[in-house]
Amino acid sequence: MIFKNLLTPKHKNTNPQIRIQAIADLSADKAEQKTLLHELAFNDGHTDVRLAALNKLNQFVIWWKVAETDSNERIKKTAYEIVEKQLLADVPDLISDKERNQFLSECSNAALLEKVARQSDKHDVVLGILRKLQRPQLNKQIFFNSDNEQLQSALLENFDDISSLLKVLKRVSSEHIKQLAEQKLNALQASLDRKLQLEREVKLTLAKMAALTDGNDYQSVKQQSDRLFSDFNQYQAEFELLDGAQREEFETKYQQQQQRIQQKLAKLYPAWMEQQRLVEQKNAEQQVLQSCIEQYQQLKAALEDIDNISADWLDAASKQLVDVQQKIHSFYSTEAQTLKNQLHSLQQKVAQFPRYQQQYRLAQQLLEDFNQLILPENIEQWLLVKDDYQQLQQHWRELNRQADKDWFSELKYKWKTLSKQWTAHTKTLEADIEKSLTDVRQQLFKFDRLIAAGKFHGAIALYRKLPQKLADIPGYYQRKLQNKLDAAALKVSELKDWQDYIAAPRKPELITEAQTLVNQPKAPLEQADAIKQLRQQWNSLGQLNTEQDNQLNKQFDELCESAFEPCRVYFEKQEALRAQNLADKQALIDTLNELVADTALSDSDKVQQFSRIQNQWRKIGEVDYKQRNNIENQYNQAAEALKQLRKAQFEVNKQAKQRLIAQVNKLVELEDAADAVEQAKTLQQSWKNIGSAGRKQDESLWKQFRQANDPLFAKRNQQNSEQRQQLKQQTDVLFNQLQKAVRAASDIASLEAGTEQLIGQIQQQINLITDPGQRALRSRLDKLLSQLQQKHRDIAEQQQQQQLVQLFDYLALPEGQASDDDVMPAAKWLQALQGPAADKSRLQLTIELEIINEVATPKNEQALRQQYQLELMAAKLQNGEQPANDELLLQWLSHGPVSDDEQSLLNRTRNIFLA
Repeated sequence: MIFKNLLTPKHKNTNPQIRIQAIADLSADKAEQKTLLHELAFNDGHTDVRLAALNKLNQFVIWWKVAETDSNERIKKTAYEIVEKQLLADVPDLISDKERNQFLSECSNAALLEKVARQSDKHDVVLGILRKLQRPQLNKQIFFNSDNEQLQSALLENFDDISSLLKVLKRVSSEHIKQLAEQKLNALQASLDRKLQLEREVKLTLAKMAALTDGNDYQSVKQQSDRLFSDFNQYQAEFELLDGAQREEFETKYQQQQQRIQQKLAKLYPAWMEQQRLVEQKNAEQQVLQSCIEQYQQLKAALEDIDNISADWLDAASKQLVDVQQKIHSFYSTEAQTLKNQLHSLQQKVAQFPRYQQQYRLAQQLLEDFNQLILPENIEQWLLVKDDYQQLQQHWRELNRQADKDWFSELKYKWKTLSKQWTAHTKTLEADIEKSLTDVRQQLFKFDRLIAAGKFHGAIALYRKLPQKLADIPGYYQRKLQNKLDAAALKVSELKDWQDYIAAPRKPELITEAQTLVNQPKAPLEQADAIKQLRQQWNSLGQLNTEQDNQLNKQFDELCESAFEPCRVYFEKQEALRAQNLADKQALIDTLNELVADTALSDSDKVQQFSRIQNQWRKIGEVDYKQRNNIENQYNQAAEALKQLRKAQFEVNKQAKQRLIAQVNKLVELEDAADAVEQAKTLQQSWKNIGSAGRKQDESLWKQFRQANDPLFAKRNQQNSEQRQQLKQQTDVLFNQLQKAVRAASDIASLEAGTEQLIGQIQQQINLITDPGQRALRSRLDKLLSQLQQKHRDIAEQQQQQQLVQLFDYLALPEGQASDDDVMPAAKWLQALQGPAADKSRLQLTIELEIINEVATPKNEQALRQQYQLELMAAKLQNGEQPANDELLLQWLSHGPVSDDEQSLLNRTRNIFLA
């Protein structure tokens, strides 16, 4: 037996330590020994022997094979660590850079590749792995954890959402990467804006196509549909900006609208062709009608040569008119009907032409007689030829009544011209007489008015002046006034009889009224008016030239003077006030002259001060009527230069406002209504800064300016309404997607990956909405965010619970037994297990956990529970708080693996955390 052991090779010895020693003597460079090392590495039953053989071979391929296929967890873990170290080394010693890159490109272990990608400093290696894994979330994590600009620049190409790019600008320190991110963000925003604009344009084009199906004009529908089809084909070149579903929806709707329009065109085509045929027929009729019109015009023009028209020509013209009427007999257009009426009228004219020819010759004779009359040079000559002139005019009027209105128009024009000459000339001759007649008529009218007012004396005096005025008026013209003159003479005769009868009792009554005004005076102006009326009534009674009448006249004058005394005092005060007003106005005129001569003031300041002076001038009262025109003229002369200056300034302001109106009118052409409104607001502010152009001009210009602005704001409101509706629809879709993502997420990574971009897009959409609807959308987003946070907490709690289960399962394993990866505890707990032990014992920590969580403690440990409870209370009083469960658990774990004696403590702690 001993002999046998002596002859057995060391690498086959049953003692693992001897086999390990044998491996140290073997060389991997020798083929036979390398085979032995392979045998020991893969088939030996002891873990340490296998590890020693593997370390002796120390080849990357072998380590990788073992890491992937070996069933021994310890060996597998060691192999993984070596493989990771080689892959992460700057200069690996078991594999070349080329082999490493090839390995990474062919490796299918995602966890290993991810770890290398997270820890490697070589950006080309990391990029190769990320391209292979195709995990956008991992790309972003590595991007934000890396400081390598080359790596970040390459990874930034995969950032295709606004929220991620905004996060880059916020978290990355490299200005170059920020600049690239900002460029990409601007491009993405521009693409998004173009996408939204493209959606609006395509929808509008499809809507216009849909509207065409309601049209009934074939040509219009054909032209518009061709243009809309061309527009849609141009939009299709940008359809890569749209989602696949949206692109398919637009193309489907386009095919449907195209088919409906083609059907509509097919339906309208027969009627359109019939319409074209009618148009051609109408054109042919129009040619015939035009030919007939020309014949009519030729015949009508020929009739103008009245002297050379014969009976034979009239017969030929009648036949030609009948022929033309037959050509257009079946035509019913308005123009044809008009020509028929004209032909009928011309036919009647041809039939009546002999009578007309006779009338024409008579008109020529009358015109010749009129021309032979000599134009009078004075009123006497005019009276001699006036009867002949009026007789000729009467004959001409009778001839005009008998003849048609459109015949011998040339003679009518000559007659009218000559009549105007005679009328103008004779009016000049009669002007002086007419003036005298008018004067006499006015005197007679005034006479009648005085009679009606009871002013008989004035009427009689006025009548006595009439013979003098009639002296220069010929008897022919006096006869026009004879009836009125006879009536006036009769009234004067009657008045003379009644004068004495009326004046005797009336004068004492007027004296009594005058005495009343003396005893009970009225207000000054009213008193003066009353005295004036009394005098007028007194004067109307006339003078009787008796002693008694003279005494009454004297008494009446004295009473009127006494009654007028308070009025005189009042008028003196008014005269003083008017004098002061005159002085005030003269002072303002001096101020105006100084203002005009002042060279230090600007034109605008002068105009402004002139406006204040004008207001002061209007507030000053009346001046003496003798001075009124003079002072007004002085003021106007002094103000003329300032008025011109103000007028010029008004004109400048008017032109400036007209330019603003023109600028606003041009804004209607802008596609972007919001931009147009902003520019319009700027122009409105400019309008306020422009001075007045005059009250009337300002009202008119403001009305034009406001009317020019109204369409801009209406268009902006319409576009905003459409945009709000589209944004709301898009936001609703994003809300639904976010809600589905929250419900579907099963872990925090998928929850964040599925919601982060959607939240950013929703916030961006809400920011674009500026009306009160934004508040409702934000409230809706807040509710979803609350659901998201609750889901996050639920998942975190679930993961925490799962981690606790893994921790306690791991602690429950017998000491030294390997654990599967899926039951390995979290890193913080592994670190606590391997760290320094806490001061408190595991028993004390268990009881404190039971105290804090109000869990019962075994009876045999009640004394300890009371002790520890007092210590916790004292610590809480001192520090203001008591330790948390997580803190006590970390201290509990710091005591290392759980021994068999501590299994009960493990179960008690497990029940606390997993209850």
